[in-house]
Amino acid sequence: MTRFDRAFNYLTGIAPVLLMTGLALLSFALVKQTNYTAPTNPVNSRPNNDQDYYLNAFSLSKYSYSGQLGAYIKGKQAQHFEQSQELSVENFQFFFVKDSEQSFGSSSTAIVNDGANTVAMSGKVKVRLKVNSLAK
Repeated sequence: MTRFDRAFNYLTGIAPVLLMTGLALLSFALVKQTNYTAPTNPVNSRPNNDQDYYLNAFSLSKYSYSGQLGAYIKGKQAQHFEQSQELSVENFQFFFVKDSEQSFGSSSTAIVNDGANTVAMSGKVKVRLKVNSLAK
């Protein structure tokens, strides 16, 4: 084997390692020089009037841990707003049960929070409250 052959074999054997090392160092240097700003959260930057889903001719039920009906909501159309976590309902009908109280009623429009804990009704509002005297 000549001197040239040995040098050529040595260089071809080490060339991939040198090439990978050089590319790794170049990539590291480019990443360090790049100004990176974290993207803003698109959910929080959306306007409040941007709906994420809608419902037509729907009913929703919420049950307690013991299996008792806690809330029942029915409506013609609803729009859910992700940022405020509210449900805007047209032709709203409801039935809520809490302890010994039962409340039910209807309205033209309503805004319900995700936990069905707060309801803001407007337009032809009718509400009835029934208290059971045989409460435990």
